[in-house]
Amino acid sequence: MKGGFKSSGPGPSRRYCLVKWLSGRDVGTLTHNLDLDWVKDFEESDDYRVESHVIEWRVPPMPKSGWPLFDGEILEISDDLDFLKLRMEQEETALQLGRKEKEKEKQKGKENSNTPPASTPRGRPLQEMNSRSDGIGIEDVQKLICSLISGAKKTSTPSESLVEETLVKVGEVLQIKKSALMEAKLARSPTAMTVELVRIAFSEDRRRKSSYAGQVRTRNGIRVQKPSLKKYRKMKDIQSKFLSYLYTLCYGMQSLSSKLYFLLNFVKERFPHFSQAHFGQAVNSCLGKNVDAKPQKEYVDESDEEGGL
Repeated sequence: MKGGFKSSGPGPSRRYCLVKWLSGRDVGTLTHNLDLDWVKDFEESDDYRVESHVIEWRVPPMPKSGWPLFDGEILEISDDLDFLKLRMEQEETALQLGRKEKEKEKQKGKENSNTPPASTPRGRPLQEMNSRSDGIGIEDVQKLICSLISGAKKTSTPSESLVEETLVKVGEVLQIKKSALMEAKLARSPTAMTVELVRIAFSEDRRRKSSYAGQVRTRNGIRVQKPSLKKYRKMKDIQSKFLSYLYTLCYGMQSLSSKLYFLLNFVKERFPHFSQAHFGQAVNSCLGKNVDAKPQKEYVDESDEEGGL
């Protein structure tokens, strides 16, 4: 994503940022002159740390559904474009050196390895188990997650290695391998985390036929509605506010046990500013016609035929 970022506003007070893209077709590349106003809900402070943010792609014309959204890391902020360009060149040099080192290690590993490592699909064995709805208490869920985060790592025996691949229940119906859960917790962006969890939680057939909120389209004059993952198992619609979920747990109102709700809750633990609307776009990016596509970790525009919240 190069060029076209300078705003027409007055010069001295205009702030720009150096961005490393985490989603989209240019993932991994850098942009040095992105207008800081394009970064959603960004608050500049003296103790700013590099982290992921949602960025609006405000290149005209604006789609009817709004500006497309992408994930990016804000590496530097300044009103001096020459300084940001210099910082970008430094970062690109470091990235190139890093790629060369990785390539050397990869080549070295090929030379030292006589047999290729065996690999098995990670998500498929869980899809059948995730179709069940065995209940589990919220206290049990909290204990399981806390044990994963705080558990001390020790030298594992063959039997312990088997235990590490046992399934963990997240919420009431979703079951995930321990290793997959930890990988999801370490995802660099909320979109990447959401796509990975959705691919594990729902079968390929269900993802191919469904959309997040149940899109209605007209085919040959007949209105056709796609199944909604948001209303999976005929549960109550996923609530848009996290506080309503806490109220349900505290006061015993109707249980919201949809897998998607627990996925959203899980992602918000790591990325608290990730809204339900952004979550829906991330879910749609791996449904329908995108099931066979390689994960691009990218938001899908709401105007897309698989979109619509």
